[in-house]
This record gives sequence, C-alpha cells and structure tokens, in this order.
Amino acid sequence: MRTFRGFREFGPKAKGLSTKLLNVARKVFRLWYAARDGTCSRELFRQLIEPVKDALHRLLTLGRWMPIKKVQGSCRYLLRRIDSLWTFVDRPGVEPTNNHAERMLRGAVLWRKSSFGTNSRRGDRFVERILSTVHTLRLQGRHVLDFVTHACRAALHGAPPPSLILALG
Repeated sequence: MRTFRGFREFGPKAKGLSTKLLNVARKVFRLWYAARDGTCSRELFRQLIEPVKDALHRLLTLGRWMPIKKVQGSCRYLLRRIDSLWTFVDRPGVEPTNNHAERMLRGAVLWRKSSFGTNSRRGDRFVERILSTVHTLRLQGRHVLDFVTHACRAALHGAPPPSLILALG
C-alpha cells in the first residue's frame, strides 16, 4: 500500500493508477479480515479473491507501461513476484503484510540509526548474531542475560554452548 500511495507523487496518470491499486488493496484486506475472523469461510474467501487477483494483475501490467520509470520499476518488481503476494490465500497463518517482521526488526533498525552501525565485518556479524539471539530468546520467554552469561562461561571453559533450540517434550 505504501508503494501504491507513493505513485501519487508522479502526476495525474500515476495518481489515477494509485487510486485504483489502493482500492484493490483495500478489497484484499476486507476479504482477508473476514476470512481471518471467521465471518467468511476459507473456501468462499478463495473464490472471492480471484477477481481481485485478476484486477491487481491488470493494473500492475498497466503500470509497467507507464512513462514513469519509478512506477514502471515498482510494477515490474511486483509482477515478477505476483505468486508470492498471494501466499496468504492458501496458507492459514500467513498474513498479507510484513508488519510482524517489521516490528521484530524495529529495535535493530533503531539501534543501527542511533549507534551509526559498526565499522567492520566482524562487528556486523556480532551484531547480527546477538540481535538474532536476543529476539529468539525473548520470543521463547527465556532470560537473555542468563543465556549470554552461560554462553560466555562455556566459551571460557571450552564447554559446548547453550542451545537456542528449545527441547520439545
């Protein structure tokens, strides 16, 4: 939706396309919310979404021939990935947005902006690994400091490190 809103900046033709694309996107979300909330069966949802999928494909195809490079590029990008856009239709539990992933990365992005990042590949690897570890432990409801302390002790004594993978049982 952000991309479609952005088309408005490129003149009246792109603004018209933007309006149509946003209307299609809103329809997608209305149908998905109904399916997710149980007010519409998954089977009916799949049937109702088909004409919406066709409309989006048609509009993106139109946009790909627009004389505006950024609009063309965005539409071509989405058309190359069109099947991926609809994964949520057939897979329960998959959402049509990346909001959850963006929320998960928000802390790392804010840290990077406020700290100016790292100055080496080694620093990059450390940050990637520690932030991934922190997020994983928090999602599992485990204590970050306890885990890191245990990992450091294990490294100092040549012992195996603790696992991020929870034992099923």
